[in-house]
Amino acid sequence: MKSKIGLSFCIIYLLLSAFCLYIALDPMTDNKGNFVFLQLPIGFQVSAFNVIGLGPLLDRLSWMEAYSLVVPVTLLFLYGIGWLLSLSMHCINARIGPLQ
Repeated sequence: MKSKIGLSFCIIYLLLSAFCLYIALDPMTDNKGNFVFLQLPIGFQVSAFNVIGLGPLLDRLSWMEAYSLVVPVTLLFLYGIGWLLSLSMHCINARIGPLQ
């Protein structure tokens, strides 16, 4: 089942990530700004990996390796959340019936 909500979540995440990377790689920004904008798209996910004990694994990775590990997992998670949301909405509409 194709989830339009899940795809929308993924597209929004990818667009925001691309915008952050564009700002981070701009030569006119300072080093601190580069670091902040590089970590924004994957910051929460890295924190979650630290909570489950995988933090030391990510500490040794470069930015490209961290992105290639974290972004696909995030996209799967966002698509799954959107799929569950659309499934829930479908079940509620089937139970209640369409609004008149």
